Amino acid sequence: MVNRFVCAALVASLAACGGSKKEEPKAPEAATVAPPVEEKAPAVAPVPVPVEDPAAKQACVDRSAKLGAHLDELAKATPGFVPLEKSITSPASAKGKAIDGRGFVVGVGKDGTYYWFGQKLQSLEDVNGLLDAAYKKSLETFIMDGGSLQTAKFNVYVFADKDAPASAVADIVALAKKESGDKYVLRLLVGGKGATPDAKAMGGAQAIADKLPASEPDATKYMVDQLKTSIGSCDAVITVIATSDSTDLPSKTAAKLSKGLPDALVKCQCKVANFDALEWGMSTWFGATAPALAYVDMPAIKKGEKKPIGKLVK
Repeated sequence: MVNRFVCAALVASLAACGGSKKEEPKAPEAATVAPPVEEKAPAVAPVPVPVEDPAAKQACVDRSAKLGAHLDELAKATPGFVPLEKSITSPASAKGKAIDGRGFVVGVGKDGTYYWFGQKLQSLEDVNGLLDAAYKKSLETFIMDGGSLQTAKFNVYVFADKDAPASAVADIVALAKKESGDKYVLRLLVGGKGATPDAKAMGGAQAIADKLPASEPDATKYMVDQLKTSIGSCDAVITVIATSDSTDLPSKTAAKLSKGLPDALVKCQCKVANFDALEWGMSTWFGATAPALAYVDMPAIKKGEKKPIGKLVK
């Protein structure tokens, strides 16, 4: 038995047991096991990285910057975000002054109806609520930016039809004084000369521009809908617009949009759904379709005055 096991152990080196030369038995060699064959995943062709077109990139930068500059020009030429109300015709005045600072704009129709950008207001109480919110937000922003309560002044422009009852304008004046004391500077908008915004900045959006409704709130709703469609999925542009606050300082809101929008467009390489419509929508928001406007200091209005405001303007 023992010999049989020895023979088995030597099989690898001897043909049979019992050769003339005796050798010390060797330990059996470990069996060689072939490593498992690694299964490789099928080769996947690499996704080609798009080659950036320097010309297209520069064209995007240039067009975005041009839009920002245009919005900045409109911001300086217009009193604020003016209600998109085509029925209002401002009084005429030879003493009209060029707009020198943005403010909040309250519209007054010939029938005494009040307007705010994007809104047709139902009552004087609605005006009161808007002025109150605007004053509180403006004062907070002004002080946080380093201003003082003593120097805080905010413009309120009244965009009244020449045939609007003067009493309706007087009510706005009274509300503004109630909300802010002397912090609101009251101005009356009149027809202007030499400050006509560029209403031709339609690009390829003329068909869209032609369908702009004549009155609030339909006009602003239409403009906003066109902006939403034109932006597409460019998150950077959506963020800039969505975070703008209509109750914040009008100059700050305008600056945020005119400066932030070009950077946002470049981030998404100008890949919006319709750049022409975006330009039109932003220009309209900033007042490109509004009439040329100047201002005069708010005229004195007697309590119970029944004359139209246009009769009190010199």
